[in-house]
Amino acid sequence: MSGTEERQVSALDEVARGLARLHTEYYGKGPATARAYMVDDALVCLLEGGFTTVEETLIADDNAQAVESIRRSFQNAMDQPFRDVVETATARKVVAYMSQIHTGPDLAVELFLLEQGGADDDREEGSLETDRRPSSPLDGVRHSSAKGEDLASISTGLVQLHRRYYGKGPTKAKTFLVPDAIICLLRGGFTAVERTLIDDGNVDAVYDIRRSFQGAMEGHFTGVVEGAMERRVIAYMSQIHQDPDLAVELFVLEPTGEKIFAQYEEDLGEG
Repeated sequence: MSGTEERQVSALDEVARGLARLHTEYYGKGPATARAYMVDDALVCLLEGGFTTVEETLIADDNAQAVESIRRSFQNAMDQPFRDVVETATARKVVAYMSQIHTGPDLAVELFLLEQGGADDDREEGSLETDRRPSSPLDGVRHSSAKGEDLASISTGLVQLHRRYYGKGPTKAKTFLVPDAIICLLRGGFTAVERTLIDDGNVDAVYDIRRSFQGAMEGHFTGVVEGAMERRVIAYMSQIHQDPDLAVELFVLEPTGEKIFAQYEEDLGEG
């Protein structure tokens, strides 16, 4: 393992453990497992098994929206401590932070976009993972250029769906493959009415619009990913961030045991 790889593994391990510790300390229950990945300037941490008893009760009563509201308030309260964990571990500034949960499987996702460049400007192309459970993070990890066509198909398909059914598409799409997950970052896709609401300080209304759109389009979006990857999507999550304007579509795939990383980026112009 090279010195750059060792630093990245150490940083990701520090992020996974740090976020899990904050969840345990300030939320009253931490995840059973925490996996952190970095691809390009995106760092994602998947936290499994962290719902509290009251959250499980609300979910069983078909009141997942109440849990989402609780988690959003927690995200707002913990924004700076979470950023501090990532910035300390990576020595890079966090320019955007988003959080989302899924209720079957029980999963929370913390996603951070980092300022381009950083202390390790000479870092190698590729990606690494870490896990709170004892393991060797690099065992079986390989970077795949062969998946580029699949990711291009996903980017194109999701952008087309946004343009067709939302009336405006993003100006840039970047799609990543990490072990058992697809992450698509869509930049610059807010409509005029959403921008008006955001400028008026009514971000919650935009969240509600996007949540409704996510529910209506889930089958279409997961169909794009399943068709490209030839794997079943077991969880789909969507989140937005303003300043910078960004939407994230995240798909958890049925596990295969392979640890493959890939990415695809495309500038689209005005949506």
